[in-house]
Amino acid sequence: MHIGRDVRPILFIVALCLLLRVVFLVLVHPWTFPTEEQLNCNDSPLYHQLACTLLDYHRFAPSATAAPDPLRTPVYPIFVSGIYAIFGRVPWLVFIAQILLDCLSCYLVFKTLQRVLDARVAHIAAFFYAIDPFLILHTSAFLTETLFVFLLVMVLHIYGRISSDRETRARIVRYGLLGLIIGVATLVRPIALYLPIVLVAFILAANRKRIFRALQYSGIVILAFAVIVTPWLLRNYANFGRAALTYIDSWDLLALNVGAMQAVKRHQNLKTTSDQLLAEADSLIVAEGLRPEQLNLMHKADYWRRLAFRYILRDPFHFAIVHAKGTIFVFANLGTSDLVKFLHLPPHSMGEMTSFSDMARRFFAEKSAAEILAAALVVPLLLITYVGLVAGLIVGWRRYNRRFLAFCLVITLYFVAVPGALGVVRFKLPAMPFFLGFVGIGIAHLLDRWRVKRAAAIASQ
Repeated sequence: MHIGRDVRPILFIVALCLLLRVVFLVLVHPWTFPTEEQLNCNDSPLYHQLACTLLDYHRFAPSATAAPDPLRTPVYPIFVSGIYAIFGRVPWLVFIAQILLDCLSCYLVFKTLQRVLDARVAHIAAFFYAIDPFLILHTSAFLTETLFVFLLVMVLHIYGRISSDRETRARIVRYGLLGLIIGVATLVRPIALYLPIVLVAFILAANRKRIFRALQYSGIVILAFAVIVTPWLLRNYANFGRAALTYIDSWDLLALNVGAMQAVKRHQNLKTTSDQLLAEADSLIVAEGLRPEQLNLMHKADYWRRLAFRYILRDPFHFAIVHAKGTIFVFANLGTSDLVKFLHLPPHSMGEMTSFSDMARRFFAEKSAAEILAAALVVPLLLITYVGLVAGLIVGWRRYNRRFLAFCLVITLYFVAVPGALGVVRFKLPAMPFFLGFVGIGIAHLLDRWRVKRAAAIASQ
């Protein structure tokens, strides 16, 4: 079969995407370990237990006799249980499914950017998707990231079709699909919960001269989103008395985000500060004549959230600074501890850092040789990526579809801003499909400038 030249580059990129992920999986070799060791992250055992209980008892709980789970949302355990139902309860088979899903994400990033921007930019963006070490790592992690990113790539792809589609009826259908997929993504990771609000604000701003149509599109998005998430909200209301997706967002806000701010003020570590804040929330419960041990976690979340906002409103400027530092750490974090841990080498944690200079100094002083080698590979890639991103943000608006680029920028900023103060490297993965278009634009522009200068230098000789 003849393969056209215009198809070969993306076939090569997708093949590279597959190869890198399979090689990493072989290096991890999870099939040589018992099931409990294949569940390689702190959150993984619960996902496995939920998937097994779904298969055996059709209940969303850690075991047959356990109470319904209020922590996790259902889509990733359902995804895992589907794989278990077909292939058996072998966690590393989930990794193979995630590898294939991530390769599809890579291809969809290309197809979307090819359609809306151009083929050259799309090839560069897909290449950077294929070689990103954190995307590679998380295909071999028993975590939600790969599935979540795939659904966000679908959001990108559908909006790409919308931005190049002039037929109103087709747009209405696609906005409905957008709402449905964001709803499913929210039931993978609740961090997407406020994405419909951001999207509606964007739709209203982008269609401000056609307000009736903007309201039509917005209503379709919200309705479709509600269709997906409402059954889960009703389930939680029936079981826990609260129509919330989970309690983890309130816990994170108090224990981790406010905790990071207060840890600096109190000159102590994050765990100690978090424990103190949670105890303070318990004291609020007692002050209202209730007993903390008798409240379910959804009810406790009300007090965690109330106390968190009390601290934030008391010192919003300091909270914003800590939050901004965490966001920068997300992009500066090299993730070397995760890389070597997955490769069964001992990681060396540097603990909590006070500044970026402290991070750099302690990295070379405390990290292992394997982690320093990993950093030597990751740092150049990150520098090239971020240089391309900055260049793309500067030059992209003059050449390409501004509405599509604005959509990508808004969604990127949403996922950059939401995670908070911890600076965990995997928090940037949801933003990647949306900012890689800018990276492709920037790298293409810089290559063009280099070629022009090189040609001028040769001509002048």
